Amino acid sequence: MKAVNYEVYQKAKNEIIGGVEYKEHTSMEDGRIVKTYATEKNGVFHEITSNGVTEFWSDKHPDSRRYDGRTSEEIISQYEEVIAYYKKENANLTVLKNEYQRSFNDKSVLVCNLLETIKELKAKLTAIQTLTKEVAA
Repeated sequence: MKAVNYEVYQKAKNEIIGGVEYKEHTSMEDGRIVKTYATEKNGVFHEITSNGVTEFWSDKHPDSRRYDGRTSEEIISQYEEVIAYYKKENANLTVLKNEYQRSFNDKSVLVCNLLETIKELKAKLTAIQTLTKEVAA
């Protein structure tokens, strides 16, 4: 999809609705503003706007283009929001990773202790079996 400036967007829109009667239809779909401008003479102009970016096309020019109507400050603000969200999620992930690692380490220590206990119990069992054989003999 080709990115264009405001003038190209406005020219494409005026090519359809400029100087003629048109019917406008506006709706919301998935948080996006969907508009159509229909004329009898020049066809239909379509635009979908989401987060300040408008995608548009018409019957005369069916190739989809987009116009970013956000200012530099708005774009920077949106990127800052995304970065802040990323940092927050990264911190949450680090906490979860550390908790998992602690849990894994705790379980590893528990397994080692159990293995050591099994060795001790086997040694005691062997000693008891030896004593039992000596007493029986």
